[in-house]
Amino acid sequence: MDHDKRMEAAWTTAMLGRVKKPIPLKNLLSKSPTKPTRQSWQAMYAACAYWAGSAGEILSEGQAA
Repeated sequence: MDHDKRMEAAWTTAMLGRVKKPIPLKNLLSKSPTKPTRQSWQAMYAACAYWAGSAGEILSEGQAA
């Protein structure tokens, strides 16, 4: 998080310069990343089928070797 390091340095510099009313550091830092939502098996299957179809590799049940 390069942004956080730069904001912390700027905040510290401002505090050393005796800013009258500093902004709290936590308001300047980036928000913590959220946990991604789980993907259903149907969505995973659709993505795999699309990928396989783009490569020309889709086989029906009777063609599987």
